[in-house]
Amino acid sequence: MKTVKYISMAVAASTVAALNFALPATSADARPSTRSYTCEALKDLIYDRGAIVMNHKNSSLYRRFVHSRHYCRRPDNSTKRFRVPTKTGTCYLRVCYEQRHLFND
Repeated sequence: MKTVKYISMAVAASTVAALNFALPATSADARPSTRSYTCEALKDLIYDRGAIVMNHKNSSLYRRFVHSRHYCRRPDNSTKRFRVPTKTGTCYLRVCYEQRHLFND
């Protein structure tokens, strides 16, 4: 009985491994595109999640868009507007950026 259990587990594991090999998830599949949404829908999505990584322009360009600077990874970061293409035109979303200090005061 134990042999059947081990064989079933081995078959299941090999099936999962084969599916992972045959159907690899590409980075473009993992990220939604800004072109799939209207500007209002994008802003609502970012507001709901706080921050999201999305493709823009094409599948190889992506950015992390945030609702406010509180969602930036570093506390000293700020946000700036970033123009992206959408389903209905263009939209301005917020991205984090590191403020550069000219003088070390």
